[in-house]
Amino acid sequence: MAAHAHKVTALHHAARNEEQYEERYEWDKDRGEAQRPFRLWDAVKKQNIRWRYYADKKRAHIAALIEVRWMQIGAAVEVYDCRTGKLLGQYIRRVDTIRFIE
Repeated sequence: MAAHAHKVTALHHAARNEEQYEERYEWDKDRGEAQRPFRLWDAVKKQNIRWRYYADKKRAHIAALIEVRWMQIGAAVEVYDCRTGKLLGQYIRRVDTIRFIE
């Protein structure tokens, strides 16, 4: 092993003192667990798309458009708000287009 690999291994095995680290991401504490309430839902597989949670509605719609662009024909991605359960839009992949349903 190289010398730098030993240093990394030692850091991983060392006891971590939580007081030395500050919270990296600051979100609105009033929202509770729903820090990123806008989610993407795969309507064909009937499950959330992993790691696709957003704090901003516009970014969630852009991500849904990108995600459905790389899926197979007939795939559907829905954008919803997990706090209220409200469906904000649905993107369906067609042969030549992507159809948006509000």
